[in-house]
Order: sequence, then structure tokens, then C-alpha cells
Amino acid sequence: MPWTYGLTGRVIVEGESGYEEARLDFNTRISKFPKVIVYSMNEQDVANAVIWARKNNVPFRVRGGGHSNEAFLLLTVDL
Repeated sequence: MPWTYGLTGRVIVEGESGYEEARLDFNTRISKFPKVIVYSMNEQDVANAVIWARKNNVPFRVRGGGHSNEAFLLLTVDL
């Protein structure tokens, strides 16, 4: 079972094609590298990401349209 089991939506992990573009924030002064990025397609994708993060004790952040002032967590959920 992959370590991202339970995540839905468009899931991008560090090292995959498209990761560099996906990890970029609106604030380009901060360069961080979340382990996984989830692009949610619906409310269930967001719920699954929060459930996954809590089950795996992984800090997360939510951003809308790729914009966020915080860039220090392991899971990013893009609405």
C-alpha cells in the first residue's frame, strides 16, 4: 500500500513530474518543499486529506489557487 493511500483528488508527491510548479507559492521569497500536494476536485478530497493528515500525524495547510503565506508543512491541500 503506498504511503499516500487514502488521499484523493490530484495527488503530487515530491520528485514527481509537475511537483516543482505545484509547490510554488504566491510568496516567492519562501521556498519550501511539502512531501505531498493535493489538488482537491470536491469537498470529499479535502475531507480525505484532513483525515489522512490526522491519521498519519502530518501537519498540513490549505491554500486557495496556489496562494499562501505559510510554507512550512508536509501536506498542502489546494482548493
